[in-house]
Formats: sequence, structure tokens, C-alpha cells
Amino acid sequence: VAEGAEEGTDALLLEQDFVHLADALESGVWQVDGDDISLYACEGSVEEGPPGAVVVTSGRGDACAFLVHHLRGGAGARVSRLTASVLCESLDVDSSGSFTLGLAYNEDIEESSLLAITLRHERELAGDDSGPDPSKP
Repeated sequence: VAEGAEEGTDALLLEQDFVHLADALESGVWQVDGDDISLYACEGSVEEGPPGAVVVTSGRGDACAFLVHHLRGGAGARVSRLTASVLCESLDVDSSGSFTLGLAYNEDIEESSLLAITLRHERELAGDDSGPDPSKP
């Protein structure tokens, strides 16, 4: 959910239930880009997992996927509150897999990043013979 302030009033800028991802992609609400990706909606079941969008990347360790929404059709907006729920089910330890969720102010995602949160496995330091801490997952 993204809310913004326009001329002294709060306005809902975006609210997306990712169970309806196919409809949102078809209508142009979201754009998808990336290499070797699989993107689909999960309706929520014991076999599939919780409801929402599922993004799977495969291939080399630098494979990435982008799911982009341009606020107000690209005109932009001042955002006063942003909330999101994210569940990362698995990361491949052998390929140093990671997951990053980011917010940017224009299409140059890397150069215009305002916020980025990355999930990854703990990395071992070179020369550290103690091994990973067994108390950490």
C-alpha cells in the first residue's frame, strides 16, 4: 500500500493484492523485467504457500527480476506512507542467493534508490576458522 499527500489531503496511490497479479500485469499496473525468471500468483494453499506473487530466478548467481510500478502513470507523487508484507521462502546458500526489495524515484533503479532491504545468508569471513555460529539460522 502506498499513500501520498497531495495538496494537504491523503490519497491512496496504490493498493495491490498480488493474488490478482495477472490482471494487474495485463492492465499495465506493473511491469516485469529480468533474466531467467518465473513470476506467478499463488492463491494460497497448503501445497503452494501463502497468497501473493511468487518470483523465482534461476541461472547464474547474478540473475535478477524487477517488478515495477510507476506512481500516477509515471508522473510521480509524494509518498507519505508505504507498507508491504514480504515472505522470502528460500535462498540458495551455494550460490550466495539474496533477495532485495527496493524503492526508487525513477526508472534508473540502482542510481535513484531511496530504500533497499536485502535478505541473505550469513557470510563466512576469509580466514575465519570458527565456522558459522550454530545459534543463528
